[in-house]
Amino acid sequence: MSLIKNEVRWIDGRKAGICCHGGIGPRLFWILLAIVSFSGNSVFAAATQTANSPTAASQKRPESSAHHQKGLSLYQAGDPAGAVLELRQSVEVDPSFTEAWNDLGVVQRKQGSLGQAIISFEKAIALNPSFTSALYNLALAYEAQNRFNLAIQQVSRLIELKPRFAQAHFVYGRLLSKLNQLEKAQTELKQSLALDPSLHKARLELGGVLVRQGYMNEATSQLQQYLTGDPRSAEAHFQLGLALVQQGREEEARSCFASAVDLRPDFTEARANLGQLWEAAGKPQDAIQEYGKALKFSPGNEDVQLRLARVLTKSDALTEAKDLLDRATRMHPRNPELHFEHGKVLAKLGDLEKAEAELQTALELQPGSAQFYLELSHVLQNLNRPEAQKAALEKAIGLDPNLAAAHYALAQLAKKQGDASTSTRELERTQRIREAEAKRDLALGAVRSGVVLAERGDYDGAIAEFRKALAINPELGEAHFNLAGALLQKGEIEAAIQTFPAALKLAPHWPEAHYQFGRALLVANRRAQAIEEFRTALKQDPNHAGARQALRELQVKNETQGPH
Repeated sequence: MSLIKNEVRWIDGRKAGICCHGGIGPRLFWILLAIVSFSGNSVFAAATQTANSPTAASQKRPESSAHHQKGLSLYQAGDPAGAVLELRQSVEVDPSFTEAWNDLGVVQRKQGSLGQAIISFEKAIALNPSFTSALYNLALAYEAQNRFNLAIQQVSRLIELKPRFAQAHFVYGRLLSKLNQLEKAQTELKQSLALDPSLHKARLELGGVLVRQGYMNEATSQLQQYLTGDPRSAEAHFQLGLALVQQGREEEARSCFASAVDLRPDFTEARANLGQLWEAAGKPQDAIQEYGKALKFSPGNEDVQLRLARVLTKSDALTEAKDLLDRATRMHPRNPELHFEHGKVLAKLGDLEKAEAELQTALELQPGSAQFYLELSHVLQNLNRPEAQKAALEKAIGLDPNLAAAHYALAQLAKKQGDASTSTRELERTQRIREAEAKRDLALGAVRSGVVLAERGDYDGAIAEFRKALAINPELGEAHFNLAGALLQKGEIEAAIQTFPAALKLAPHWPEAHYQFGRALLVANRRAQAIEEFRTALKQDPNHAGARQALRELQVKNETQGPH
């Protein structure tokens, strides 16, 4: 398997891995809930497996088989409770009846009796360790209990026995996705589709994994292909919306999220993303409507509560925002952001003492927030407590020396107190920070344009935008990283190899950059250097599946081909 993917992970200031300050609009936060809902189908024992039972010639088998067949008939007729009674009688008459144990477990699992189902499947496997149906069903039962590592053990055994069983590779990929082992998940899901291209649920899961990995072009392709066969899948519309919004295609994304909620009105995450897109489009009332609908279905969703409170505040619907935050802070007393927003709204309404109390609570929960201290300083100013205001501002600056608003407020306070020296110094710092922020915002705009072009395969245009960003701000690590990635995708390997070190100089503890640099080195057949970069990535992030897989494949090649 090649180590080189069709895409790199573009970083535009909205994705994890790089911290950006300033210039990020409402598109920064998208709820990337990329786990597909699927309750895998259990497998009843095949009749042909009966001959493998160690007690097929038992004298008890006819009576046991009669109960077994009656149990299956009752289940098919919609009587699972009666089916369980018959299947229990079957295994009581003949405890060595492997298939009856499996089928009892299937019905128990369908009834939600997961613990009992697991015991039944384990009985079947103890009698026949190669019983693939029971291994598969046991994996599903463990998955339903969120015991993913145990489920993986069963699926791995199943794949050893039936390596071309596409459904097993699909379940394995889904489990790896839930454990956030995305690189390996992608491999297993693609294997399942290679074995059975009609396994559409694997394509949907793969699309979600690719979205989470940042491979938006491929994710879009897989999800659109899935939707041609199942246009009424709310999950597929949702995942496609996530991919499109990351490509800057907001109008298309909005259509996808709208389709998702039309198909599934209680799809809270889709409504939340739709609300954010309406905010980004400058339509706060539409956003308020979507957030409100989301809360009708999920009244305790704190993320939606927070977003609705913010847009209500921006729309000057302060009483509604206060009422919402009164309820939200009671429901989620440990959420610092809710207390922070509550304090801001109370301050706007003139209830300064309560505002101070809410902001102090927010700081108790999250003492490292410079923004919380800055907001507290405004309240203290209005309460005419200059020394406490000064202390809050100094704390904010200590936490974030580049917080221009805090430097400016401190300058104004110093001026009011007659401290001209401090006032002049803080105003000069404010000016320098704002100039740097303006340059960074301009550079980030070019980076975002480059990401959109790269996602569309226009690498020449992307390279030009990334270089424009670097001309504005040579210290922008995202621009160096993306420029190297675009050069790599275009096939300019040496140029990419020369560019990655600039990103790593600015952010040496960036595992993804080390991994991508290693990929470029591997294409250039610089195996030793590539291995070092992969090892560094894995050292910095022990869960980096790409680096782990690369090292594993290189080890296999070394063993089969000898050193290079």
